[in-house]
Amino acid sequence: LDVDPRQGGIFAVWDGSGVIVKQVELLRGQDPPRIICKSRNPSYAPIELTIDGNVHVIGRISAKIARM
Repeated sequence: LDVDPRQGGIFAVWDGSGVIVKQVELLRGQDPPRIICKSRNPSYAPIELTIDGNVHVIGRISAKIARM
């Protein structure tokens, strides 16, 4: 299970109230660690989260789901 956002990618993240699936980037040099979660939809602003006991990365998304 890949839960390391250092290389970036699309991840499932528990944001403290639910699961979000976003493009995740690790903010370097932050203690505690912080991530930026970006949507591919430009209508949604990026979300900056602190990785702590309430927020955590569940895992990298490794499949693509598309409408046919």
